[in-house]
Amino acid sequence: GLVGVGAAFTLWEEDAGHAVLGTTYMLEREVANGEPINLNSKDLVSRWSNYLQLGFKTESNVQFSSTLFVQPLLSDFGDLRIYNESGFSVKVHENVAIGTSFKLTYDSKPLTADVEKLDTATVAQLTLKF
Repeated sequence: GLVGVGAAFTLWEEDAGHAVLGTTYMLEREVANGEPINLNSKDLVSRWSNYLQLGFKTESNVQFSSTLFVQPLLSDFGDLRIYNESGFSVKVHENVAIGTSFKLTYDSKPLTADVEKLDTATVAQLTLKF
């Protein structure tokens, strides 16, 4: 579980796209799957979450987006999490788009030894709008 507060700044915004930079303070407790969240725990830690979000679109119905999070532990910058999701889609009809996205998650110090530091996924997408 986590609680946080922060700010976002639009660096660039036009019809063709946007760029947003954000920074947030997060108070969190990392839990294993199925473990109840207890916010009164002594295991609460502070992270500094920073993100960059980019989005672009062309006149030919192609869109690209990417969001990158970098989240160091405030008491130990070596305890770092990185998350990125990037993707693109092509509008093939007025109400139909196809696309793909790639997700990357990195945790320099996972909660347990059986958790991989790096996890990736590629997703195919079909979007229908009504």
